[in-house]
Order: sequence, then structure tokens, then C-alpha cells
Amino acid sequence: MEGHINEHHYQVRAVDASQIDQLIPLMQGYFDFYKREQPEAAIRQHVHTLLDHPREGIQFMIWKGETAVGFVTLYFTYSTLSLKRTAVLNDLFLLSSERGGGAAEILFQHALTYIREQGMAGMEWVTAKDNLRAQRFYDKMEAKTGDWLLYSI
Repeated sequence: MEGHINEHHYQVRAVDASQIDQLIPLMQGYFDFYKREQPEAAIRQHVHTLLDHPREGIQFMIWKGETAVGFVTLYFTYSTLSLKRTAVLNDLFLLSSERGGGAAEILFQHALTYIREQGMAGMEWVTAKDNLRAQRFYDKMEAKTGDWLLYSI
């Protein structure tokens, strides 16, 4: 059936040190998507930082059989208004071959379940203005734009 998500087809797992070699190419694909470059050593160091300091954030990979096909990164901060920790979904990336097949929804829902199980205030994220596919996906996930404006320097 078209559009059917076979959740048994995919498995989501928290990244551990033994999976870094599978995560690095996915992260490089993410940088390529946004036309940025990062040396592999810097990416490895970043992943190790999260593994060494789990209160900073966590990464999950989605697997199709024995192949890692995507990842999501959550960074943790605090919300003064709720007096709780909150998560920033900084990236959700899938190999192009997996887009549109339900893997993004499984990965997103896994991240959402995780922050709820941790008792966090919520999850926030941004996407590029021209990333219309991502915007349609987040609308489908019933996400709402917030009451706050995002500024950056």
C-alpha cells in the first residue's frame, strides 16, 4: 500500500561508540545537503563530546536492516518559563533513498517519545526557509510555529 509505514522495517537506536563509523557518512550527507563542509575529525570529536557528556544531548540513528539510513540530534537546554529541561532538535537527516517512505516520521516520533519520557518541557527546532519538504513534514507532524521570533547573529 502506498504511503504505508512498516515500522518493523526500521529500527531506531541511540548512537553509541561502536556506531560512529556508520554515523559519520550520514552527518557528512547532512553537511552536504546544507552546502557546508566539516572535516571528519571535527565531526568525530563532536559525536564523542555528546557520548562523553550525555546531559548535553543525544543522537539516534534509524536503521534499515543492518544499514544506518538517517539520524536525529537532540541538544538539551532549559526553559525558564517551564522550569524544566527542553530539547532542541538540531537536525533530522535521511539518505535521499529513504525520504518519503516513513522513516522520518518514525525518527521524529522516537525523538518526541524520548523527550516526553524524560519529562522535558518540549522540543523545538528550525529548518531552512527554502526547505519546503521539511516544512511540509513538520506540518504533517502537527507541529506549530511558536509565538517567539528566532534571531541569530
